[in-house]
Amino acid sequence: MKKIYSIILVITLGTSVFISSCKKGDIDKKFDLALTGITLSVDSMTFDGNEKVFAQKLITTGIEAELNKNGATLQNIKKIELSSIDLTITTPTGQTFDGVDYIASYISAGTLGETKVAYKSPIPQTSLTTISQDNQFADLTEYIKQTEFTFIVKGYNSINLPAMTFTANIKFSVTATVAQ
Repeated sequence: MKKIYSIILVITLGTSVFISSCKKGDIDKKFDLALTGITLSVDSMTFDGNEKVFAQKLITTGIEAELNKNGATLQNIKKIELSSIDLTITTPTGQTFDGVDYIASYISAGTLGETKVAYKSPIPQTSLTTISQDNQFADLTEYIKQTEFTFIVKGYNSINLPAMTFTANIKFSVTATVAQ
């Protein structure tokens, strides 16, 4: 009987030492990086059947501040994916996306070149002033790790369009490893 108690005691002590010596592991944490209220100026456009650059703007990502807030660093990023891009016509009053057949959003950063990240086609001709684009590209980590990127909106118009102002809201989903 003493042998059994001794074995149980050794197993219990060994397990306790093993568990207490194990470091708590890191975990993957998911959070959003929202870039909202981005103002884009769109020049007037004539209809000629060609794709046009509607607008482009250099945007600061703010990724490092968002990572710090969530207990991570640039080195801890596992993946950054686009969650959504919404475009709203803010001026002129009453202007809609009628007359725009196709719209696509691209980003470029540093030496990474331009890549399409979202699009909307066909655009319903139902007097919409806001459209949500469909995601195109899965992993944008290397682009968003930069301190800034260029956001480009291209498209096709089927009528002459006046000068406009768009407001863009872009949301990314960030997955990073953080200490537990």
